[in-house]
Amino acid sequence: MMYDVIILDCDGVILDSNNLKSQIMGRTVSNYGDELKDAFVCYHKRNGGLSRYEKFDYFLRHITNNFSEGEYSRLLNQFSSLAEDALLNAPLANGAIEFLQKHYKRYSLFVVSGGDQMELCRIFKKRKLDKYFQGIFGSPTDKARHCESIIKNLTHPYKIILIGDSHLDYLAAQSCGSEFIFLSSYTEMVDWENFCLEKNIDHFPNLASLISYF
Repeated sequence: MMYDVIILDCDGVILDSNNLKSQIMGRTVSNYGDELKDAFVCYHKRNGGLSRYEKFDYFLRHITNNFSEGEYSRLLNQFSSLAEDALLNAPLANGAIEFLQKHYKRYSLFVVSGGDQMELCRIFKKRKLDKYFQGIFGSPTDKARHCESIIKNLTHPYKIILIGDSHLDYLAAQSCGSEFIFLSSYTEMVDWENFCLEKNIDHFPNLASLISYF
């Protein structure tokens, strides 16, 4: 398949980090007790790709019903310190490095993630992954707006595809007229098979299965 631009999600696509982030989400709010912690982790998994800024806002406003700016900042800071260390050591997803090495000179590759943008840039630089990408984008700006900005900056006719593992990734692709591929190996989306069937979405296990697709 011939494309000009490939946009990749990070967690569950490039890094095997979805489960790690879910664990850290739980640890961050563990002092609220198991019931609220479990409700929050469930919300987090149902909303893959949504930024931490929106998730912790939701936790305080709708799960604890007790929002304060101070506690919001404390939760964000605690999560960030735990997440960055974890992502620096998270295993690469199956086939990720082979996919990037094969295709980064042929296509314009971008990362568009729900993770914090500055944090992502540091992690990708330290892991020597940044060299494969034309841009690394994350929250607090949402995925759809990042995808739209990438397209606006293209100076020639293009064909673009987004590779992700969540409903939000699909919506981001839809918002900018991109094609979409769903990866299932690491997703935490429990009904992904029905979702792909209903939306007629091509799905593959991981980037290893896409190395020869492009």
